[in-house]
Amino acid sequence: LYELVWSEPMVRLARRFAVTDVALAKTCKRMGIPVPPRGYWRRKETGYRVGRPALPPLKPGIITDVELQLREPADGTLAPNPEVEAQRAFEARPENRIVVGQRLASPHLLVERTRLAMALAKPGPDGCLDPARGTSLDIRVTPRLLPRALRIMDAFVKAVEARGGRVNTKGADQRETRVEFLGERIPVLLEERVIRTRHILTEAEHRHPYQAPRWDYAPTGKLRIELKEWTSEPLRKRWADSAKRRLEDVLNDVVLGLVVVADATRARRLQREREERERQEAELRRIEAERQRREELERRQLFERQVESWTKAQQV
Repeated sequence: LYELVWSEPMVRLARRFAVTDVALAKTCKRMGIPVPPRGYWRRKETGYRVGRPALPPLKPGIITDVELQLREPADGTLAPNPEVEAQRAFEARPENRIVVGQRLASPHLLVERTRLAMALAKPGPDGCLDPARGTSLDIRVTPRLLPRALRIMDAFVKAVEARGGRVNTKGADQRETRVEFLGERIPVLLEERVIRTRHILTEAEHRHPYQAPRWDYAPTGKLRIELKEWTSEPLRKRWADSAKRRLEDVLNDVVLGLVVVADATRARRLQREREERERQEAELRRIEAERQRREELERRQLFERQVESWTKAQQV
């Protein structure tokens, strides 16, 4: 159980068994098994070196065994999506590896528009370029990393379209990259990681502290791609430069992650639509039942009036 809870998130692990993640965490606590702290999996997937505590010796009186029943595949939780599995196999083939060029040659139209917009942009307070709102892609980097970011985004956009996806921008009022897979639009952000620290006032700034900046920003020179889509499942939605691999080497993983998130988003949308249809059908049944009740009441009242009239006629 110790090896299991440190191999994947508790929520995902619980879906394999007929138990909730809360119950599984309580079981680990009763057995004295350490579990990953909050934020552990996020730090691990973004390239940080994270450790885990050793399994402590078994204390007297603690149970040594726990029985967990595998969840039946009939409920659909374990059935893999054929589209996702096909995409996984496609991205795993060496001939389908996404390669980022050493220079920006024949860029995609969206990338060229972004390059022109960035050429006129000025760095913001955090040092990242902030172009005017328009049709540019959502790229937030310092001028030093802009050429590399454009090359990565150019390879990424071309790879998405080669796989049947579509890439567009949200519109003139906002800057957002939207990738369409499986009929779902997933926002994608390419940014440089910037460390923010509270600004320490200098001697000159102590005279007018309200004019001093609140934060100091330190660009790290490391890029990351993030899928800005909420999912109830603990899916991976961020890939970043690390000590072992650069972002250019994981673009196939990013594309696969897009398909996985799009599949989860589609399933959630279909579930909402199904629930909405059921709600509307229940509402129609309620309205029909109310109509029948009113008609029955009117018939009863009419019958009672006729009985009163008949009784009065007999008395007369």
